[in-house]
Amino acid sequence: MPSPHLPRLTIAKKGFLLISLPLATQLLFGLAVLVNGRNAVAAHAWELHSQEVLGRAYGVKTSLLAAQSNLRGYVLSANPDFRARSVLAGKEVPTSIAALSRLVADNPSQTLLVRQMDRTAIPFLKFQTDNMLLVDEHRQMDAEQRIAQGAGNDLMDRFLVPMNGFLAEEQRLAKARHARAYNSNQTAQVTVEGGMALNLGLAGTLAFFFITGINRRLRVLTDRWKRSPIPSRTTCARRYAPSTASRASSSKSTVRGSMRKGTVCSASSAGMPRRWRS
Repeated sequence: MPSPHLPRLTIAKKGFLLISLPLATQLLFGLAVLVNGRNAVAAHAWELHSQEVLGRAYGVKTSLLAAQSNLRGYVLSANPDFRARSVLAGKEVPTSIAALSRLVADNPSQTLLVRQMDRTAIPFLKFQTDNMLLVDEHRQMDAEQRIAQGAGNDLMDRFLVPMNGFLAEEQRLAKARHARAYNSNQTAQVTVEGGMALNLGLAGTLAFFFITGINRRLRVLTDRWKRSPIPSRTTCARRYAPSTASRASSSKSTVRGSMRKGTVCSASSAGMPRRWRS
């Protein structure tokens, strides 16, 4: 039997709960999935941003190394192809550094390192240009002597100090952003799976109570039906029969009415509980 302190819900209200509660939970989990999805998209965007920054930074470093190696080839062989490749690599450096500066404009510490790279790249590129001019003037021995003194390596080392610091920090950021993107994906997956499990459990629980309530009411009605006495035709006829001999001499219409009442009673109330006939 249900507790007297709990409200007794009708079948319509139980049906409404059976439909509305799973829909409400589905809405809440949909919002949670939406928020997690946006976080995951933002995390992946920052991860891709770090990869783009690293690619641009390695491009600057590769251009300087290419300019240095091609200059040495030009000094040793006076081959104009080496000179053209060295000039081309040197021209890419300022453009790449400017693009790198724009990519890290939101990070003050990385922006400072990019400015240091820009300042140290200028004397290195000037050293490259001066050596090419010496070879153009047929002063190849002077260019070889300058390279042998290690001036170019010193200038490259000065450039690599901020460059290596920049790469180390950006690699750290890339790993952290990758981990954040992975965690966002995992959270979204767990949220979806948990939402589906909760919806199934909630729908099953509500359906169980809904069916249980209906079965309980059916049992109550069945028990009351079994306990209710079924009146006989004799009892019903006696109820409407005349009580004295004086009534027997009444009008035919009255007798016919009494017989009609007894007939209705025996036909209509033979299968009904007593409280339904009152």
